[in-house]
Amino acid sequence: MIIIDRISTIDTTSAGSLSVKHSITSQEVVLVVLAESGTASLTVTFNGVKLLRLISSTSPGGDAVQFYYMKNPPVGTYTLSVTGLSGGGDLIGISLLGVNKAITPVTFSTTGSTTPTSLSINSPFYNGLVIDALNVATPTTSAPDSAQTAITFADTPSFYFTNSSYKFVSNQSNTMKWNFTGTITDFTWAAIVLAPAQAPSMWFPNIGFKNNTIPTRSDTDPASFIIREKPSQFYKNSFLHTVGRMMFVNQAAPVQKPVGYMSLLGAGVT
Repeated sequence: MIIIDRISTIDTTSAGSLSVKHSITSQEVVLVVLAESGTASLTVTFNGVKLLRLISSTSPGGDAVQFYYMKNPPVGTYTLSVTGLSGGGDLIGISLLGVNKAITPVTFSTTGSTTPTSLSINSPFYNGLVIDALNVATPTTSAPDSAQTAITFADTPSFYFTNSSYKFVSNQSNTMKWNFTGTITDFTWAAIVLAPAQAPSMWFPNIGFKNNTIPTRSDTDPASFIIREKPSQFYKNSFLHTVGRMMFVNQAAPVQKPVGYMSLLGAGVT
C-alpha cells in the first residue's frame, strides 16, 4: 500500500519563482512534485537537483500543470523550488512511501474550453495511487468528488488555482471528478498513477485485496487483474502463506494465475 508521508505547498500571484522547505524522512521515499503557472517553461529542483518531468499539460489559454518525479531524494530537509513562473503559480511537494521505484508512473491528461466533467484513468496497477491536478481559468469554487481526498482546492473563487486530489484505484477504468460553481472557460487537467511496491501474489494473497478477493491474471490479458472468488481463511493461515511471507518480505513476487493447487488449499479458485 502506498502511503502519503507528507505534503508541502506554496503559491504566489507573482511571476518569477517559488520555493518551500520539504523534508524527506526515509530512503524509501519517492518525491512527486506538482507545478502550475501561465507557462510550460518551468524548472523544478530539489536540493539544487533537477527533477524528471513526467507530464506537462497546457490549456487552450496557455496555462500549464506539470508533474515531476525524484525516486531517490536525499534524506533531510531541503529546498524545493520552481523557476520560470508567468502570472503566478503553485508548487506542491508530496513524499510517498511504498511506491515501486522500478516502474515509471503512468500519465493522463485532457484540456478544454468548457467546464470539465471527468478525467478517465485506466490504471495498469492494482491498488495504484492516482494524483491529479486541475486548473480552471474563471473564478469558481471547487471540491473533489467524494471518492477523492483533496490535497489543495479552491474553496473560494480563485484564478488558476491548482485543484489537486488523490485516490487509490484498481486496474479497471476509473475517473477523477471535481464539482464546481461558476462557468469555466479554460482548463487543463493532468494525473499520474503510481505502482505499489508489493504486487499481490500467491505468497501475499491478502495484500491489496479488493473486497477481500484474490486478484489474479486474466487468461486473455496477462497485464490485467480480474477479481475471482474469496480466499478461504485456511489459506490465509496456511503454512505456504506463512513461509511465503518469510521468504519474500522485500520482494515483489509476480502474480500467477491460481490453478488446481489453490482448490486443494481451500481457496475455491479455478
